Amino acid sequence: MKKQGWLSVVAITLALTGCGGGDSASPAPVQLPTTIAPVAPPAPAAPQTTSVNIQTYERSPTVAYPASVTSAIASLTQETVNVETPKSAGEYSQLSVTKVGYQPSWYPYTAQDSTPIQIGLYKADTINKQPNFAKGIIPHDAGGWLMDYYNGGYFPTTFDRIKNIGGNNVVYADSAIIKTMDIDAKSVVLTGKYFPPDQVILDMGNLARSRGIDFTVMIGIYPGDALGNDSWTVPKFYSAIGGLSDNDPFWDAWFNAYKPILAERAALAQRAGATKFVLGFNLDYMVTKGNSRWVELIQAVRSAGFTGKISYFSGTSAGSNGFLNIPDVNKRTAFIKLFDEVGLNLYNPIFAENGETLSAAQPRARIIKNVKALIASISSARVPIFLMIGTPSVHSGLISNDYIESGLKCSEFNNKTRDYQSQADIYQSVAEIVNEQSSDGSGIVKGIFSWGYHYLDNPRKKDVVNDTCYDFSASIRNKPAEAVLSYWFKGW
Repeated sequence: MKKQGWLSVVAITLALTGCGGGDSASPAPVQLPTTIAPVAPPAPAAPQTTSVNIQTYERSPTVAYPASVTSAIASLTQETVNVETPKSAGEYSQLSVTKVGYQPSWYPYTAQDSTPIQIGLYKADTINKQPNFAKGIIPHDAGGWLMDYYNGGYFPTTFDRIKNIGGNNVVYADSAIIKTMDIDAKSVVLTGKYFPPDQVILDMGNLARSRGIDFTVMIGIYPGDALGNDSWTVPKFYSAIGGLSDNDPFWDAWFNAYKPILAERAALAQRAGATKFVLGFNLDYMVTKGNSRWVELIQAVRSAGFTGKISYFSGTSAGSNGFLNIPDVNKRTAFIKLFDEVGLNLYNPIFAENGETLSAAQPRARIIKNVKALIASISSARVPIFLMIGTPSVHSGLISNDYIESGLKCSEFNNKTRDYQSQADIYQSVAEIVNEQSSDGSGIVKGIFSWGYHYLDNPRKKDVVNDTCYDFSASIRNKPAEAVLSYWFKGW
């Protein structure tokens, strides 16, 4: 008889009788339960895959590559790789390339990409460990869609990815803007128009600490812009202050307006567990206004209870940086020494020399030369230096003051050519500079920060809106530059 399983209990009664008779009590029945073997759930269907034609080549440090590489410039290897088929025309799949002797790379493939896709590979290198090195990622600043990403649950997944690529520091960056300003009346009111609720920053700190990542708060001043219908814009602001001397009483009002903003943000940073506080970035018009005014800003941060490291990040342009606005080297050094750490913001690191006309294509050797010059210009102060990279993924990004507003559509940048590899070049170049430092921790560069990191894996999409220009922007998420940074972050 065919059995599907025991559905009843079999009772066995053992009757015991002694020799010569006598009564024996019958023991209680022994019940033998049976079980039904669990049925495994059906295996998920394997994802559909697409075969994609690619061309790989070794990215030489001495070659100035065009946006599209030809066989006359590099030895192109034709290959076919399988990637998961994008779910729709607007979605992406991760195209990964791993070759012996080279750093791994990846590329955000979409069905819209023309093939073959070209991927430049960098040689694997001997890595010099960098103790106590800040491996920082700065998600895009708090304006715009920050609350959409927060409410959509994208913060935890972004922090997970930062951890997975080797990052150890996440930065919340934001700016106060001008509410009212009167040059003649020497009056200024600054406001945190785009500051999110405090709980958002506290949650960021908690997300970082729960993953073993440090948390940094970075604050600046942005005059305002037409997109936000603000009363002040960057050109209007610089026009207004252009004729002021460093000693004009207006600057007392300006610094005094900034102090309560810093104090409030510093107290919040301390509550959020931040270990670093950047009290200004790209405020280079302020560095010549007297160290005593800056000392008061630092004191405002300390008085608010912040116990971590305090820094200032200077902009760079045309081979100079904001610290060099102070021409006297002794005064410049004194200013730099006000801070525990300082940063150089690298957006467009190549600058013209000897009257040359720069072409968009530049070799890594030139990037390395120019970045080293910027580091050398302030290294004598012996204050730890961070390098913050915000170069967009466009072909002219290394030489021009390109700012790609990620909230706009890429179609609004028809005069730009997307170039993931050019963006990757600056990360590789800066990493090579750092890797020249001794592994004993004596090097002057103590960290790399990447600006504008997207909250989504898809570089062509906001959470619900397609065709946003993170694809061209400074964000490295899912681009070859992220693979470069991950290689070095994990190695150091």
